[in-house]
Amino acid sequence: MPPITVRPSGFDSAAIAKKTTDRAQAAGQDWLTGVLNPRKDPKAAAIASNAHYKQSMQTALNEDAFLKGVQGIDLDQMATTINALGASVYTQGVAARQAKLAAAWQKYGPLLGDLQARVNAMPNVTDADRENKAIAMMRGLKLIKKQLRGQK
Repeated sequence: MPPITVRPSGFDSAAIAKKTTDRAQAAGQDWLTGVLNPRKDPKAAAIASNAHYKQSMQTALNEDAFLKGVQGIDLDQMATTINALGASVYTQGVAARQAKLAAAWQKYGPLLGDLQARVNAMPNVTDADRENKAIAMMRGLKLIKKQLRGQK
């Protein structure tokens, strides 16, 4: 029988990372089953938590959480993760959302086409004309974004 060995206090980060990875791989099907069969309607729950979301976002803004988070990014680790996952993660993700993309473009395409037609009809002789066209396009895109989000 092996002896009991008291390990040092603290955490073995490599062991925890390996255990997390192994368990996640083993639980993949359970995850899929869970997300496809939630206990609550996720959309309704998100809508109900709108006030909490706003309050949390204000706290994050006040505490400069975004800046602190970005400052903590490890670009070498990011590259390692990207290379480990490969391009197929991106291509599979986009392919899986083809119907969603088509639906979005059915709404966005006509609005963008109208904006482009209006901007293309503007004078294009001087630098000021081209600046006015650029500004009109920028403002028009902002309006389209609001319109698609149901804002005025």
